[in-house]
Amino acid sequence: KQESNMSVDTLCKIWALKQREFEAEIRSLLKKSKRLADQLNTSNNSSNTNIKTVTQDQHKLHELMVHLTEELQRRRDEASAKERLIEWQKSLDRMRAKIRQISKSLGEVSLVDKLEIDKLCDAEEYTQAHYEVLSEELQRCEALRHDNLAVLVEHVWSEILIWYKMTLQHPVLTQCKRDCPSVELLELLEQKVIDLQCFYEKNSEIFQTYAKRVELWTRMGELDELAGEPSRYRNRGGQLLREEKERNYIQNKLPEVEAKLGELVRQYEEQAGQEFTVFNVEIMHQISTDWEEYRMAKAIETQRRKQSIFQCMPPGLFKGSSTTSSMVSLRRGTS
Repeated sequence: KQESNMSVDTLCKIWALKQREFEAEIRSLLKKSKRLADQLNTSNNSSNTNIKTVTQDQHKLHELMVHLTEELQRRRDEASAKERLIEWQKSLDRMRAKIRQISKSLGEVSLVDKLEIDKLCDAEEYTQAHYEVLSEELQRCEALRHDNLAVLVEHVWSEILIWYKMTLQHPVLTQCKRDCPSVELLELLEQKVIDLQCFYEKNSEIFQTYAKRVELWTRMGELDELAGEPSRYRNRGGQLLREEKERNYIQNKLPEVEAKLGELVRQYEEQAGQEFTVFNVEIMHQISTDWEEYRMAKAIETQRRKQSIFQCMPPGLFKGSSTTSSMVSLRRGTS
């Protein structure tokens, strides 16, 4: 029952193991044969032994040693042929990878048909004819890249700026854009794009959660501005109620999003051994700073409104009895 449940991979591993064991046994037999041959040579020189019998044994042993040696050599030749085949296949695979790498940027600026190139590279052929086709295509792509370096560098640089924005980083490598275009510079920038993409994909949940937090934070600021408008009670209908409901939703949702973000960042920093930053500031420190500035702005706005109310009041309103006396005098005068 266990044998019937064996997988193909298991059978292949067993076969490879048996082959190694068999080769080890051949080597062991060959060593024993050589030692026995030395013993027979010694016995043949002795006067007390049957020379004919020893000679026959030597002949049989010689045939055995020849057979064992040939078998070992055959196995070495097979292994060598397999290694050469594997290396040949690897060389074609490396060529395919190089064509894909170069053609990516070329295709993005419409210098090559990327679909046709992908079709060529997807063909799992390892013939000499296919090698020549790949070699010719690689040379063509390299020539196109060399002739259009300035365009390619500019294009890849624009991609880098997009990914800097996606990963909330300030652009670096700014001097590279001003340098003389070269293959080395282009490959450096292409690798930078790959690094930024990988960083974003690996930490996409953090970036998406932070984006949600920014969305809520921005909307909260907009609602605060609407609440401060002098004309907010004029012709607003049900808008005031909708704004109040949205404000309550944000007040409940924002702490949840920030708590989730804090946990994600904590996990990242434990694994990476470094801070997670947005525009060179530790992300949770940035959130704390946002709240401090928000509360400060609210306090300043409250103070400003109080001062505005006091300034709009009649001066005599704060004089107590003097105001009352003047109003009484006014009524007496009119009567």
